[in-house]
Amino acid sequence: MRPLRFLLPAIFGLIVLSIFWGCTSQSYNSKPGTDASSYPRIIERAQKNKRYFIMQSGINIYHVNSVDLDKAKKQLTVTLDKVDSLRLVYFKNPALRTSGQSTANAATNHEIHMYMKDSTSYTLDEPHTLPVNNVARVELVN
Repeated sequence: MRPLRFLLPAIFGLIVLSIFWGCTSQSYNSKPGTDASSYPRIIERAQKNKRYFIMQSGINIYHVNSVDLDKAKKQLTVTLDKVDSLRLVYFKNPALRTSGQSTANAATNHEIHMYMKDSTSYTLDEPHTLPVNNVARVELVN
């Protein structure tokens, strides 16, 4: 009876510890470009590597079809479209990337996520000129 009194809390503690460990050891590989001056370089490199561009402005999420970067004026000219449904699921729920779906995970690799400071709603299939200053964060997802 005495060993059972100490064994149950120990087992409960191990279960809680393993749940905590499982939730914190995500393998979601995301690298934020923290320095705002490096955004143009990151965007150019992602373009050369043919990454899938996703831009979020407020609650709106767009696929960036084309990006023209003007370093002198510090502006981006982008053409936007709807995001592919599979990529949209993984964008909204990044924890699903680690769920073991290797084919789906491979299909959504090599993305760049741009998060805008404003919450402007943009029209699709039209060019929009955005100042680089409006980019809040850039993440490369491998």
